[in-house]
Amino acid sequence: MNIIHQKQPTHDTCVSTCIAMLLNVPVEEVVKDFHDRYMNHEINIDDYLLQNDLEVEPLLPSYWQAEFDNIYIASVPSLNKKASLHQIIIDTRNNESI
Repeated sequence: MNIIHQKQPTHDTCVSTCIAMLLNVPVEEVVKDFHDRYMNHEINIDDYLLQNDLEVEPLLPSYWQAEFDNIYIASVPSLNKKASLHQIIIDTRNNESI
């Protein structure tokens, strides 16, 4: 799987953008299908990825340690909004073509 960078279309669509990159679909498609339900706590990231045939394994923050040859979605402090989080992809696969 090759992750192709996409830019989030709005200030609050980082989760949808990460999902779009993992599923290799346009971010607008994920925003339309996922974003409002996610913001209303009707669906979570894991369930959406599983519904779209992507194998996931939820990890607890207190136990988590990155392992090589995996892809992770992580919450990190936002640089744009105080006391808020931002979603990123961590790709620990060894890709010598990069």
